[in-house]
Amino acid sequence: MPTVTDNVVYTPGGQPIKIVDPSETGFNAMDSEAFLKLLVTQLQNQDPSAPMSNEELLGQISGMRELQSSLELSETLDSLAASQAYVSQTQLASSFIGKEVTAFKEDGTSITGIAESAVFEGGAAYLKINGEKIPVANVTAVGVPSDAE
Repeated sequence: MPTVTDNVVYTPGGQPIKIVDPSETGFNAMDSEAFLKLLVTQLQNQDPSAPMSNEELLGQISGMRELQSSLELSETLDSLAASQAYVSQTQLASSFIGKEVTAFKEDGTSITGIAESAVFEGGAAYLKINGEKIPVANVTAVGVPSDAE
């Protein structure tokens, strides 16, 4: 059975095969600067006896503008998604504060205690339980503290 490590698949015979993300190949990997360089190079090397028509040039410039717009839209959507994930995780983590929480620690053992605070670090939300920082993703149960009943 093949094994996968660091974007490389190793066949049963041990041969490495690099996994390539389709968005990083061909025109998908080209940004507007690379497209412009390609266009300028094409114009410099075109046949003077049969130059590119105005329609072809306008079509390529239009393609470059579409590419730039797509890249900007993609960056905006990525930023928006990251922002929404931050808000969502922060709201979830803060809703646990003051409640009895059971979660798994990094070593796999279970911890139960009152969620004292919530923090967002490195793209993930954490709770402070019994003085330990626990990822919100590791929470398995939430309840009302036993002294509040």
